[in-house]
Amino acid sequence: MSGAPSILVLSSAGCDTTVVTSVLAALQAVGSKLSAFDAGRLGGEKGGAVEWVMRHLSGEIEERRLEREIDSKRPDLVVCFEVGPALVLCELRNKAARPFPVVAVVSDLAPSAAWAQCEVDRYFVCDDEAAVLLEDHGVPGHAIVVVGSIGELRYAQAGATSQEALKKRFGLASRVALVEVDGFGAEKSSQMALQLSLTSADLMYLFAAGADTEAAAALRAQVPVLGIRAKLFGNTEDAPLLWRCADVIVAKPSAQAIARASAVGAAMVCYSPRDGAETRRANALEERGRGAIAANSLMIGPALERMLATSPRDNGLVGMDGAAIVADAAWLLAAQRQEIIDERGQVASAHRRSDVESAEEFAHWAAQASTPAGALEDLGGGGPAPARPDPARLRRLQEEIRERKAQVARAIADAQKQASSWDSKRAQADKLGNREMGKEAERNADMERARMHAALAEMASLDSEERGISEAARAAASVPPMPSAEPTRPDSAASTSGSGTSVHARMSVDEELDRLRRSAGSSSSASAPPRSKTGKKAKKKSGVDDELEALKRKMAQKRK
Repeated sequence: MSGAPSILVLSSAGCDTTVVTSVLAALQAVGSKLSAFDAGRLGGEKGGAVEWVMRHLSGEIEERRLEREIDSKRPDLVVCFEVGPALVLCELRNKAARPFPVVAVVSDLAPSAAWAQCEVDRYFVCDDEAAVLLEDHGVPGHAIVVVGSIGELRYAQAGATSQEALKKRFGLASRVALVEVDGFGAEKSSQMALQLSLTSADLMYLFAAGADTEAAAALRAQVPVLGIRAKLFGNTEDAPLLWRCADVIVAKPSAQAIARASAVGAAMVCYSPRDGAETRRANALEERGRGAIAANSLMIGPALERMLATSPRDNGLVGMDGAAIVADAAWLLAAQRQEIIDERGQVASAHRRSDVESAEEFAHWAAQASTPAGALEDLGGGGPAPARPDPARLRRLQEEIRERKAQVARAIADAQKQASSWDSKRAQADKLGNREMGKEAERNADMERARMHAALAEMASLDSEERGISEAARAAASVPPMPSAEPTRPDSAASTSGSGTSVHARMSVDEELDRLRRSAGSSSSASAPPRSKTGKKAKKKSGVDDELEALKRKMAQKRK
């Protein structure tokens, strides 16, 4: 690859538009060849039965469109924001003739466990707590990168500004609470002002009304009557700086509000969470010690006082532009596309290699064990027979190797095609006398040939692995199970054959004699006559000596 890397940004129905816009702007700023694709319902998770049906009907169409887009753009890296598109991208990457890294921007404070199902190359998260949650779900730790709050650039820049200097500039008190009332209307804004006037905290309030004229009018009329110190602002250039002045922010727990509060380093009172997403965000902030939940306007005062009493923990990410860090990291990953793909292939090969080596060892032992005896052979010094491989595992390995060979074959064909195309462009550049274009085409052709040779080497290794697995499978099917080489103690349970007879391993002479003595004793005790009901022993068959002795006693009794 020469020049700026090609990066495709994949958005979908459930994405946070603020995060997507910020990442797109940052990628554009670093000078990448940027393209965007809207996957529509491909990643949506909300809605009822009708929404579910529509999403799955349109999902296949969007997937086919995405596959054509990737084939035409040939990106060096793809950025996604949801689990659904990430799963589709990983599947397309594994089938592509020219694989590409996939990175996920996980802006949620409480990432879903579904991310562990994805084979994404890198996960960008907002803080250390989110990284720990992802790792607990099963995501490899080396693939997680903490980048800070991902949102608007102006708020990140405001977070890097001195808070005390800004308070002096705007004539604010030492402790400031910012209340976002944009979209509240007149009634809710009035209720909010009334509840704030009942708090005992010595605060100055900043009301952020945005474009809500009704909220602004209600506050102008009511705040002077309530006697609280407050100021009002709307959509102004100084809005990020005013957010930076706040020690605590009272707002709906939307993704945008939380990103702004995190960027400027303010604690947050999450007012009246409405749905599951807002509740998860509010709980995540509360668990981090950077937020409190006010279920209704009556709870705002206690929640506000609680947050003022406890200073939020500094996570070291205030003032950091997470979108810019994502863009820089994505640019580097795209520039090192082949290294990232090789890294994934090496990990998969390492996991497979141990099983392949065990299977090859068994196949080699089986081949030697089944060879007819010839010249004098030393049977000592060898170890036990290797473990017999599991046939189901061998079949899975064979399938995995076949899939990988198909991928490598597609890569070889694609590299040959691209090398030929660049050779044609170089010849055309030579005819036009454009030396710079000719050098670039020649360099790209050499890179494609190098990719082809690397793929050919991997294909040869896969062929060798496949032969080893096939030999192990044949050996496992043809070689009968061997008896255990470990000596079995006489009093241990003996293994039984199909007919029910005992099969003993070889024992020493002393052990065999000991076993015979015990078996003789047990047989004599077993043949003893049972006692009668009176307690006397029943008569038994005697030998010759016993019969003579009994006859003598009988004759003696007759004489008497």
